Amino acid sequence: ETAEATETAQATPSSVRDLLLAAREAYWSEDFERSAEFYQALLAQDNQPSYKGELANVFWKQGKSKEAVQLYSEIAVWLKDQGRMAELQNIKVYVDLVDPAIGEQIGALLK
Repeated sequence: ETAEATETAQATPSSVRDLLLAAREAYWSEDFERSAEFYQALLAQDNQPSYKGELANVFWKQGKSKEAVQLYSEIAVWLKDQGRMAELQNIKVYVDLVDPAIGEQIGALLK
């Protein structure tokens, strides 16, 4: 193994915690492409709804609204179960703009 390969391995986050930190750091630096890559790697290890929601936010920032809506729809029931109705309402506003049918499904969860 070369020193360069070792350096690259150390520079690439691999643990769930490191991936989450790297994804969020890239997001706040507005490096949405890298952020999305880190979130996708994170979800491959730990498929948590909260991470899907964060990736959906990245997709939204990238203008990938259909991908964002898909993820938002996947976490809608989880948000309701968590009692996070304000977040669910905010998601519905975005989803309504892209896919009113999915927006209606999310709206039904708010009742």
